[in-house]
Amino acid sequence: MFAVIDLGTNGFRLYIAESTEKGQFNIIHRQTSELKLASDGIHHIGNAPFQRGLAAMSDFAKTLQSFDIQHVRAFGTAALRMADNGRDFVEAVKHETGIGIELISGDREAELIYKGMRLGVPLPIASGQVRNPPVLMVDVGGGSVEFIICNKGGVFWAKSFNVGVTILKHRFHANDIILKAEITAIEEFLADTCAELIEQAALFKPEYPIIACGTLDFLVKILRNEIPTTSGLRGGALMPAHADISKEQYAAFYD
Repeated sequence: MFAVIDLGTNGFRLYIAESTEKGQFNIIHRQTSELKLASDGIHHIGNAPFQRGLAAMSDFAKTLQSFDIQHVRAFGTAALRMADNGRDFVEAVKHETGIGIELISGDREAELIYKGMRLGVPLPIASGQVRNPPVLMVDVGGGSVEFIICNKGGVFWAKSFNVGVTILKHRFHANDIILKAEITAIEEFLADTCAELIEQAALFKPEYPIIACGTLDFLVKILRNEIPTTSGLRGGALMPAHADISKEQYAAFYD
C-alpha cells in the first residue's frame, strides 16, 4: 500500500491505495479536511489556517500509522507555492509529523492532472473523420486552475493560471450577493489573464471540456435529480465518478 496527499488551497486530501495485477489502483481509504488554507489571502497563510493545516496533517499522520504506510507522497500546490510563508508551513509539517511535502509548479500540477484524469475518464477514440480528437481538461482549484489540451496520445498544450475561486473571491467578490459589475470585472480579468488559453483553444479546437470541480459535481446531481454513481466520499458528500451534462443543460441552469 501507498499514500498520496494533495495539499490544496481549500482542502487537504489523503488517499491510500493498493496496486492491482493489471497495473491500476484501488483506493481503500479517503480522508479530507476542508480547512481553507488561503482564507486570509493567497499570499500569506494566516495563523488560524496555518494551525488548521498542521492539525489536519497530524490527523493524516495518525491514519498513515494505523495503516502502516511506508510510502507517502505529499504535494503542495498553489496556496503553498504562492504564500510567502509556504515553506515555513512545509518545515513545520516535517518537524511535527515527519511528512515531507514537495512544492510543485503549475506545470507539474497540470501534468499530474492529465495523468489522473486519463485514469478516471474515457477519452474519445474518434469523432467523425477525426481520430483521437483533442479535449480540454480543466481542474478548478482555489488558488490556480489548470488547463490541458490533449487526446489519448498525449498533451498538446498545458498551463496553470492563478485564477482559482479563492483568488477571484478575495479580489472581486466584495458583496454577499455578487453584483453585475463584479461579474463583469471577473470576466474581463479572466479574458485578459487567460488570453493564451483562448488562442490555443482556437488553434487545437478541443471537442469538449472535462472538468474536475466540486461545484460541477453538485450541479450534475441537481440537473439529474439523483445521487450519481459514486467513487467514494469527498468533503462528506457523495461525488460522481464520471457524469456528462450538455451545454444546453449547463446554460439553462444559469439563465
